[in-house]
Amino acid sequence: MALLKIQGGDFPYIPLGNSAEVLIGEWVIAFGNPFGLFNVNSKPTVTVGVVSATGMDFRGALKIENRSYDEMIQTDAAINGGNSGGPLVNSLGECIGINTFIISGSDVQKTSIGIGFAIPINRIKAILQELKNSGMVDRPLNTGFRFKNLTAQEASAREFRPKTGF
Repeated sequence: MALLKIQGGDFPYIPLGNSAEVLIGEWVIAFGNPFGLFNVNSKPTVTVGVVSATGMDFRGALKIENRSYDEMIQTDAAINGGNSGGPLVNSLGECIGINTFIISGSDVQKTSIGIGFAIPINRIKAILQELKNSGMVDRPLNTGFRFKNLTAQEASAREFRPKTGF
C-alpha cells in the first residue's frame, strides 16, 4: 500500500472496502506475485477462497517472525511466498485487506497449506490518513510490556502494599 500525490485524473484503482463488515464464509480473492513469477509473466496471479476467521491475534508466543499482528483476517485463499503486499479483495472488487503472511507446514517450505492472513483494510486506511495529515506514522516503541490494573485481591496475593506519601 502506498500513498502517492500525483497530478492527473482517471487513474485505475481498487476501491477500498470496509473490513469491519467482513463476514466469515465470505468469498475473497488473493492477488499476488508468488515466487517472483513476474519474471515469467507481468500479470499477477489470483487464488480464490473464503474468509475463515476475523480478529486473529498473533502476539507473545504466537508472534510471527518476532512481530505482533492484531485483528488479522484469516483466509483459505492460497497466499504463497511472494504474495505478501497484494490485495485481498471481496466479491464486490473492494480491497478488504493486504496479504501479509501464511502458516506453512515447515519453516523450509514457504508454500500455503490453506492458512493465510491479511491486515484489515480499515487499519491501512487509518495509517494512510495519518500519513496524509502529518507526513509520517508515529508509533510508540513496543517494549513488550503489558499493563493491567490489579484488583485489591490480586495486589494482596502478590503482597503489594499501597504506597503512601512521597
